[in-house]
Amino acid sequence: MIATLSMYRLMSLSLLGLLVISVGFAGVGLIGYEPLGILAIAAVAITFTALSTLMVASIFRQSAHLESSVITGLLITFILPPTLELRDILGAAAAGAIAGASKYLLVISGRHFLNPAAVGSAVAVGLGLSASFWWVANPPMAIPIVVIGALVAWRSGLGSVALVGLAVGGLALLTRLLVSGGELWSSLYLMVTSYPLIFLALFMLSEPLTMAPRRLSRIAVATVVGLGVALPFSVPVGALSIYSSPELALLAGNLVALAATLTSRVSRSARVQLTHTEKLGDYGAVFTFATGGPVRFRAGQWIELDVPHRRADRRGSRRVFSVVSAPHEARSDSPIVRIATRRATPGSSFKRALGEAPVTSEARIVGIGGDFILPKDPSTPLLLLAGGVGVTPFLSQLAEDTHHGITRDVVLVDVRRDPFETWGDEAIRASGAKHVITSREGLEAALAEIPDIAHRWCAVSGSPRFVAAGERLLRQLGARSVAKDSFTGY
Repeated sequence: MIATLSMYRLMSLSLLGLLVISVGFAGVGLIGYEPLGILAIAAVAITFTALSTLMVASIFRQSAHLESSVITGLLITFILPPTLELRDILGAAAAGAIAGASKYLLVISGRHFLNPAAVGSAVAVGLGLSASFWWVANPPMAIPIVVIGALVAWRSGLGSVALVGLAVGGLALLTRLLVSGGELWSSLYLMVTSYPLIFLALFMLSEPLTMAPRRLSRIAVATVVGLGVALPFSVPVGALSIYSSPELALLAGNLVALAATLTSRVSRSARVQLTHTEKLGDYGAVFTFATGGPVRFRAGQWIELDVPHRRADRRGSRRVFSVVSAPHEARSDSPIVRIATRRATPGSSFKRALGEAPVTSEARIVGIGGDFILPKDPSTPLLLLAGGVGVTPFLSQLAEDTHHGITRDVVLVDVRRDPFETWGDEAIRASGAKHVITSREGLEAALAEIPDIAHRWCAVSGSPRFVAAGERLLRQLGARSVAKDSFTGY
């Protein structure tokens, strides 16, 4: 059920759930705020975020994503004081308006690079319109935050980033509390229940749009945010000083992610235009998009594609795809990016919109990233295990090697269910890879025929269920480590 929800829908439902829980706790006196105060700040923050989003989007002639505004408004609700005081109401309105506008004003290549809720809250606090309160860090709220937040972080695919932020920030904060004279268990309790580190890590640090594209840079981002939340600081700015806050720590991490992206060989986003759709039987289709300019990515990485359409269902207008085409094709004189997907009946609104889109339809790549990349040393022997449409990143990798004249010892074990999956055979043959085609039932026997699995770099790609089963089989047959790439959106 959770895997079928878009991240937007899961985030909005999760934050609404926390809001309802907090109002209930406030109503019975478990947390020291008035239920009406919480609801008033939520209503104001969501309303002004949505109004600002609609207004600025219309100025820039872009579509407004109102569910994103709901998420941003709810995050602001948990950051600012939840009262009926006029100052706090105005502060929430200002924070929401600033947050909504930032999505269109603070952008690079059409994509915002700072967390909007953090921007809105930080500016409102800096202008003296509100206070950095983070009242959500409250003992009764700890268990709901951990349980619901863990689901959000897992679904985003950035749970490991959240864990790094929690580990670094938690260790620094615990050390700080112990050095100041606190006892171990009371310091641990205080850290878990009364500091916003857990909420920020699980609900805000794991935002994909402001995250760095590669694993090491993501660890750097999480480290900066964790330390920024745990260790107080002040920065003099003329006659004033900027004091530490969780939202400023998150914005610092966003800037680290931006720097890592701009200095990497990965583009942030690009407008694309559909130039060709190739239907493959009753099962799948390959879509080719002209990018209008070079797009930088590495073979095996994914793109997040936004296809705006009316009446989007609960999974939204964005989906993650591995790139089938090789990176050199996206940097040619006529750059293109190609993706493949399996069609379903009736299918999501996204797949219907993509499948029915006429040539010249426009879409946008809103993110590029991933670490599913072949070893740099071409002498490393490889075993690539693909399940159905999971062969797509391998096709990109093999085609890129062929283009650059790189020869590898590759065994590609290709688990197929239908004729749709034969369309990449030409690229596989051109690469010189040993191509083993099998079924789910014959997979174990096919892998058992490969005698040197323990000495090969192993990778598996496909649906989450296939990846989990494939990894178990490879490890049983001696694989020392297995790189994994799963496709929850296909």
